[in-house]
Amino acid sequence: MIVRLRHRRTLAASAVLALLVVELSGCHGGTSEEPLPKDHSQILVGVKNNQPGLSQTLQGETLAEGFEPSLAEKLIPPYKSTQTMLNADTWRESLRGKRSDIAFSSISVNDSRRKERFIFAGPYLKSPLGALALRGKKVEPNTLRKLNVCYVKNTTAAKLVEDERKNDVSIGGIQKDTTQGCLDALLNAADIFLSDEVILVGLIEHPDKGKSSPYKLIDESSLRNASDQSYGIALRSQEKPLCRKLSQKLNKVLQNPTNEWAEIFRSTVANGNYTVDEAIKFKPDGVNPEWCE
Repeated sequence: MIVRLRHRRTLAASAVLALLVVELSGCHGGTSEEPLPKDHSQILVGVKNNQPGLSQTLQGETLAEGFEPSLAEKLIPPYKSTQTMLNADTWRESLRGKRSDIAFSSISVNDSRRKERFIFAGPYLKSPLGALALRGKKVEPNTLRKLNVCYVKNTTAAKLVEDERKNDVSIGGIQKDTTQGCLDALLNAADIFLSDEVILVGLIEHPDKGKSSPYKLIDESSLRNASDQSYGIALRSQEKPLCRKLSQKLNKVLQNPTNEWAEIFRSTVANGNYTVDEAIKFKPDGVNPEWCE
């Protein structure tokens, strides 16, 4: 089932994780499913609740909706679910403390994270860096010079800005703890918000109900040489059988000739406003089996 997002109403002040307790069965909707490892008749799935388009709990609702919860349903057919809220910065502690079995929460995979005794199923999404500005504000494209750039700490965007500032002190850096912090900064001190483009697309395509988006993407040439971020589903290092099974199921979705992955993206992150070709920009070619080892 593809969950279709409604218009965003409010952004939570801080990122949180929703733990979905998912009980698995051998069949779902009359379709035969390959069973997951026997010790995983139930899966605790950690997802964010304030990332428009990717994973968000709307006001008055209890379950997170968006690309990641929808894709999770393709990989782990739900029988029943409940939610527990956690801070989004604690996905590591959530996995280590066994409060979640997998973290499906926009985690970009890199060498340092793989050395932290985590394994990953994926990638399930890729994204270049992007630059966001207020729609009514004139921002000179193709340069960071003389701009106040907001970024969230401990991200690829943060490293890029800090590296650029070493060569050009005219670039102003504004570090925030959360996405919402940078959106607030755009109203006063910041000229642009630098982040993964897929996150920015979700913000643009999910404005407050009844309103047009106050944001726009800026063409920023300095971002073109930055590597794409690849998102993976995080698991504890001892969960290799589960990781491999999730990767197999994910690869089937990615390789589906009916553009199943792109349709999920279009109906969630893009809110129906992207073509299949535009959505495929964010689609990985396939999974990396080495991430599970």
